[in-house]
Amino acid sequence: MEHILHYFAVGNTARGLHNLFQSNIADLKKIFLLNGDSKAGNTFLMKRVARHFENENHHIQFIHNAINPDLLDGIILEEAAVGIMDDNAIRVSEVNWPVGIKRYVQLDAKVDGIQAERITLLKKEMLDALEKASRFYEEALKIHDEWEAIYIDKMDFEKANQLIDEVKIKLLGSQVKQTKGRVFRRFLGAATPLGPVDYVPNLTEDLVKRYFIKGRPGSGKSTMLKRIAKEAENRGYNVEIYHCGLDPHSLDMVIVRELGWAIFDSTAPHEYFPSREGDEIIDVYVRCITPGTDEDYQLDIENIKQRYQSTMNKGTDSLKKAKVCHDEIEKLYVANIEYEKLNQIGDRLIWMIDEQKV
Repeated sequence: MEHILHYFAVGNTARGLHNLFQSNIADLKKIFLLNGDSKAGNTFLMKRVARHFENENHHIQFIHNAINPDLLDGIILEEAAVGIMDDNAIRVSEVNWPVGIKRYVQLDAKVDGIQAERITLLKKEMLDALEKASRFYEEALKIHDEWEAIYIDKMDFEKANQLIDEVKIKLLGSQVKQTKGRVFRRFLGAATPLGPVDYVPNLTEDLVKRYFIKGRPGSGKSTMLKRIAKEAENRGYNVEIYHCGLDPHSLDMVIVRELGWAIFDSTAPHEYFPSREGDEIIDVYVRCITPGTDEDYQLDIENIKQRYQSTMNKGTDSLKKAKVCHDEIEKLYVANIEYEKLNQIGDRLIWMIDEQKV
């Protein structure tokens, strides 16, 4: 449903843990920061509040956690301009907060001294595993650069620029709004212990037009998306920009909901194909790359693919180790959560938001 969106705001990337919360909270009137140590407890409370407003057909954004996508880093209630966020996930030091927007909600589960010591040790092990995953992803990105170099060398840049201009006209025509466009930066997917997870079907399900960019690494997909996003912003539209989960300097998708379209990199690990009316493929390999490149460099490409996938798998294995620690931490906290108290806090938050006491 259009009023429910799912995405990530923090990703385990080749450039470390990358945070995109800022643009998504800039217009909020109030953010409740949950101080609870248990992500399961925080998620329980956020879902408790979200269910109430979902039943009233409010527009809600669910911001998922990359270590365990079943858990939440936050929710945003659009009509109320209110966010409820996991204080640890949002990493307050990296966010420029408007005056008066923060309000803390204390949810700490009590643990004894032995449990606390165990949790401290597990947190260190988890952080070590996350850092190791990041190093593997950094190595994978360097291998991916080798892959890109093959196609960049065989690209006709004049044809690429012509294609981008054609797509701009197709998406934006000559329309210009007399407003200042807003940009929201997010991840459509993330590297997780389960492997790549994405929310493309949810994010695009109510759009009239979906453009599937097909191509190869280095064939200009991200460049096309960056130029389209900038053009849409310059023309006054609100633009959702979805960054690449491996390299956040690259883009995977752009959405302008006012115009009813999404355009996205529809290649692995988020490969989709047209499945309904209004879907259209844009093949940058066919349009912009010298014919026969795949065949001419087949052996080199296969070697790169194997090294790349092997390194990505090592990153996933490290994330699995981080999740083992994360899950054990959660078990220690969950055993001490007072769910009746969480429900009471949830009811209080719902009342405050409903009555505009924020």
